[in-house]
Amino acid sequence: MNARKRFWLAICVLGALMTGPFLLTVLVVLLDMRPGDREVTLVLLKPHLPLGTLLTLTGFVAGVQVLRWLFRQYVQGLRRMAEHLHLMQTANRNFRIAPEGPPEVVAVAEAANQLACQRDALMDDVERKIAAANAAVEFEKTRLVALVSQLATGVLVCNRDGRIVLYNPRAKALFCSTDNNPAARMKAPLLGLGRSIYGLLHKGVIDHAKKGLANQIAAGASAPVANFVTATRSGLLLRVHLSVVVQLTEQTSPEIQGYVFSLEDITRTYERKARKNSALRSFTEDAQLNLATVRNTLSSLEGKDREGIGAAHQHMERTLEHLEKRLRQLDASTSRSQTSGMEDILAADMIAAARRKITLTLPVPVKLDSLDESLWLHADSFSILQALCFLAGKLHEHYEVRELRLGLDKRDEQVLLSMGWIGPPLSSETLYTWKLEPIDGEAGPASPSLKEVLDRHHGDLVYQRGMAKNDAVLHLSLPSHTGIRDLISHGETENGTTPEYFDFNLLRHSASDLALEHTLATTAFTVFDTETTGLSPTAGDEIIQIGAVRILNGRVLHQENFDTLINPQFPIPAASTEIHGITDEMVANAPAIDIVLPAFHGFCSESILVAHNAAFDMRFLELKQERTGVQFVQPVLDTLLLSSIVHPGQESHKLEDIAQRLGVIAEGRHTALSDARMTAEIFIRLIPLLEDRGIRTVKQALDASAQSPFARITY
Repeated sequence: MNARKRFWLAICVLGALMTGPFLLTVLVVLLDMRPGDREVTLVLLKPHLPLGTLLTLTGFVAGVQVLRWLFRQYVQGLRRMAEHLHLMQTANRNFRIAPEGPPEVVAVAEAANQLACQRDALMDDVERKIAAANAAVEFEKTRLVALVSQLATGVLVCNRDGRIVLYNPRAKALFCSTDNNPAARMKAPLLGLGRSIYGLLHKGVIDHAKKGLANQIAAGASAPVANFVTATRSGLLLRVHLSVVVQLTEQTSPEIQGYVFSLEDITRTYERKARKNSALRSFTEDAQLNLATVRNTLSSLEGKDREGIGAAHQHMERTLEHLEKRLRQLDASTSRSQTSGMEDILAADMIAAARRKITLTLPVPVKLDSLDESLWLHADSFSILQALCFLAGKLHEHYEVRELRLGLDKRDEQVLLSMGWIGPPLSSETLYTWKLEPIDGEAGPASPSLKEVLDRHHGDLVYQRGMAKNDAVLHLSLPSHTGIRDLISHGETENGTTPEYFDFNLLRHSASDLALEHTLATTAFTVFDTETTGLSPTAGDEIIQIGAVRILNGRVLHQENFDTLINPQFPIPAASTEIHGITDEMVANAPAIDIVLPAFHGFCSESILVAHNAAFDMRFLELKQERTGVQFVQPVLDTLLLSSIVHPGQESHKLEDIAQRLGVIAEGRHTALSDARMTAEIFIRLIPLLEDRGIRTVKQALDASAQSPFARITY
């Protein structure tokens, strides 16, 4: 029987004790009297019944108040003390019971505090010994993470399901947008622990590489690797070195636990190499022209002058020949060391990169026709990209095309990179002339010609007239490639809080599934908070700031956060600014809610939402569903409701009071990100308290929250 029922039972017993004996006595006396005496007695008692009833009610009310005081002091006080004891035992060992109430309760509180101090002394001693034993392991782990963090190469590790287990700052920089426009930055792909790598790199590319690794392992390779080139959404070309994380077992073949991606930005590397080589070639060609002039001048000289100048001329010729030969050797060596610059690349990525570069260099809109995303090339991606941009520049210069169309198709064993336009026909003489011209205008004659690039790739340039009038297409025809080349190595394989860059527990399981049967300790959560122009979402108030942080495997990932101001499109009331400090000037250049909500929806994907007084924040999001087309369908947990479940005897469940009880430091209140971080720390500490009450899964937490008296609050 709960405390409330016991209280009402005690009131009923009090009423029975106060009125029962009196009424029973009166009934016995009246029944024992003669009829005449009974009537006389009733006549005498009747005028005094109101006074007696009033005295009885007064005594009953006084008794109820005394009973209520005793109940609050002893029953509820002891229940709060039990909750505090549980707090000291689990979530906040530094918490102490306030010695208040009757002397007996105060004595129990002081005794409990003394026992807690003794317990803490013993636990501190045990923790010191454990820390000393784990010092070497922690040192090695910290050193490993520090080394990975400082690598100049981007590193990503994912499990078999493609969930990211580890990343370093360099990898994060490769995928983050450098655009100054907040709206553009929000469209950048999301990199974070537990997120899918397929949101960063093309799934077909990765699956293709995995098949190549599987074939190498089946062939007995000791260190299988795969190399390919792919493009990011921001237009970078990445050279990816893919290897496996293997768990040694007693089985015949090792078990793959995950994959390691080494990422290198090759966009500018190829450009610098090409410019360097073109500068050297320009120098040798200029020197050869000057030598030709000297040779002509020698014919007009005689005697010793001619002999001396001739000797110098011959020496310079030999020097230039040696330099040119050495340059060819270096180029050949470099080509061999980099597999001749030929790497596996998805043809669709090549088209996407060409579109971005043409759009940046020419005032010509570029549209995409149908693309077959299953086609692969084994090519020098930089030179092919230069060739496509060269052709686009020629069409714009000579034919003033107003629009280009890029397409991708396959014909027999050839991949066709198509460039279409509407304009006059292209003569065969013009096309032949273009083939002989250098594709890099800045490098001049030192740049390879279009014909040299095609010959190197065993490709061709095909001109075709379309079915419609003035419709023309150039096809860059290259041999198709069916798989990643076997590159089996027979040798040995070689600001934030650092631990947030990895979570090796993800190698054993994935935290992406939102099944309600998953435990709270292993589910991915997004804890968020909003700041608004007011407290009435249905009366026109708007969100002006959203802050969020992720929780993964019971750990707050402080570096993986979402924080942005939002322009409400009207002045912020002064009363609201006094609370959160956000002014009209601060949100003047901020994006609108139509841009922010899709980005926030992507940040929250594959996670359970958590907020304090979530009904308030979710109401604002729901009212924007029709306008933005963004719908948050994942389950939502509320720390207000969860706190009322684990601490039903506490009078306050405000965010600050819960933080104080659980030992969470409150910093930077009333900013969305700070409140989200504090809510996240509170939620982490609530999980073991919920487990002690048998609430271990997301579904159990949702069901228990629905029984909270605060669940009826609406906005």
